[in-house]
Amino acid sequence: MSDKPMDLVRQSADKLEFRGFPIEAQSPFGWTEVDYRDYGFIVFLKNGEVEKCQLHMYDRNTFIEYLKGDERQEENIEQNTDEAKAWKAFVNKNYFVLEQYGANVYNYYVHHPLDLLKPENPLLVGRVFHVCLGFNEPDTDIQEVRAENAFLCFSQAILSSSVSVHDEAAARMLMLLIQYQNFLKDKVAEACRNEDASPLDVMYMIGDDMPADMPIATNTRMLYAAYYLYNEINNEASVIEGFVKSNESISYKNIVNHIVTNCAQLHNSTSERKIELGKIIYDKVKEKLESDIRRYSAMR
Repeated sequence: MSDKPMDLVRQSADKLEFRGFPIEAQSPFGWTEVDYRDYGFIVFLKNGEVEKCQLHMYDRNTFIEYLKGDERQEENIEQNTDEAKAWKAFVNKNYFVLEQYGANVYNYYVHHPLDLLKPENPLLVGRVFHVCLGFNEPDTDIQEVRAENAFLCFSQAILSSSVSVHDEAAARMLMLLIQYQNFLKDKVAEACRNEDASPLDVMYMIGDDMPADMPIATNTRMLYAAYYLYNEINNEASVIEGFVKSNESISYKNIVNHIVTNCAQLHNSTSERKIELGKIIYDKVKEKLESDIRRYSAMR
């Protein structure tokens, strides 16, 4: 498990009981109080030696028991991946460890770009890229790559037959398009251009294969794409409950309110047409990112 600051609160001949305490930590959401009082750790002793340990999560009314030797169950291989370790660190509010494993994930896909087109767990990989966008990274190029990689992964996860996986992927993609719009805006603009036309032609910027009622502004196009994704979600309540951090749930609700409110104020198209236009944008961005990955891989 990840590191958790704890004090010894109770001791006996056969038991050591620890309890977490709150600290201030740098997170993807800025400096925030991380309250480890929800965690406890009990070491059980037998004849002066460790017999087993229990990690208690009091806010969830559950615990995980760690056994010795042959009693220990084999861990799932996936739990040992950098993606799984990074996500576990995020869930446990261990942002220092998240940053470490998040960097490992980033570097792996820099050297193995084609793996982004077929990750074993696209939702998990996308989650890691997504939450790492919250760090105060001064290199804009890194943030752009994270946002693009997250979008690519979520675009594959949305194809899952699992409703929960599909819904979370759609929710996180619309968050990328609005919350981290600045890191995807150039890519969306590129995806909607007419690549064959001369740069001197005004249609080069607009795209001559676009419907006549397609908005010209990239921000509006991203809004429509997010609106399409929002309407792809089957169970919004489950999505909100599924976010492991209250900050994410709050961000999601605020972003959805922004999307719905602003789309309602644009009277040039019906809601159904906005969804149709949004899907066109979404498909073009997905195709552009996949094409760029193949091109980048061929150049290596």
